[in-house]
Amino acid sequence: MPEIEFELKMIRINDVRLDPDNPRFMFQTEQKARSLTDAEMHKIILEDDETKTLMKALAKEGVKDPIWLRPDEHNNGKYIVIEGNRRITALRELARLFNERKLKLDDPRILEQVPANVYVKKISEIEALLQRARLQSGKEPWGPFSNAAVAYKLRNEMFMEIEDIAAELQISKAEVNKRIELYKQYHRFIEHTKIDNPSYFSYISEMPKKVKDWTSQSADAENEYFDWAKDGKIPSATTKGGLRELPLIIEDPEALKVLREPGKKMADALAVVEEKRIELQMPLLRRITAAENALRNITMQELEELKADKKKLDVIERLKERVDDILKKSRGTA
Repeated sequence: MPEIEFELKMIRINDVRLDPDNPRFMFQTEQKARSLTDAEMHKIILEDDETKTLMKALAKEGVKDPIWLRPDEHNNGKYIVIEGNRRITALRELARLFNERKLKLDDPRILEQVPANVYVKKISEIEALLQRARLQSGKEPWGPFSNAAVAYKLRNEMFMEIEDIAAELQISKAEVNKRIELYKQYHRFIEHTKIDNPSYFSYISEMPKKVKDWTSQSADAENEYFDWAKDGKIPSATTKGGLRELPLIIEDPEALKVLREPGKKMADALAVVEEKRIELQMPLLRRITAAENALRNITMQELEELKADKKKLDVIERLKERVDDILKKSRGTA
């Protein structure tokens, strides 16, 4: 796709409309069967903790890195965001707080205009989406969720060939297919749990292979996994004892049974796994424990039988002698 001509300008914030085709709005748009309004998009972005963090930074120095805009073909002199939704939303909210006298600023002019790279000519929807994917010029690049949503939209809504998507995004065809499948699975997560929050996407994108194989066995297995994520049974992938250790549980029927119990979490199930691991690493302890349990649970009838069985009594006597000897040596009293 050829280079698209743009100009660097200072644009009034009031002349900018948020981007309704941003990947974060794809599911809501599908559900409503229409594009979101500017107010709806503003509310969604404002609920993001990253937007609140950004507001603190922008309150001090405003926007330094230019956002990207395209002319709004339906409103002369107005613009639509290509990249920079979060920054525009943060500035709008700062302006609201300032106007309501809930915020003090050293230089209120930072709320009036924003530096922007503005496309000179009209661009198609597919060109705009590809530019969003290429740019990612904010403080942080797009995460796995947005990357997957863009690949899905290019293939399933704009009907681009896998080869063309790979070439435009400069990734392999295998990566394109992977992103599309991840978004499809996230879509199923939303439909099952009724939760549309991209922060849950990590439960899809960072799913270990053994868990992926397990969930692919049936819709029930996949939905059970979705419920674990929804109910907080599984910590995030970056947390110790989190998603990456889930294979240990699904491979252990007893641990899996614990995880399935109401109120139980991965930590409870991992305790079962850990107990077995310790036992496997200490065969001597297992044998000693078994002997202790057998002696503790001896019945009166068995005691009576021992009185007449000299061989068994001799074995127990030798066991006592060995235990005493081991205790003396281990305590340094031998």
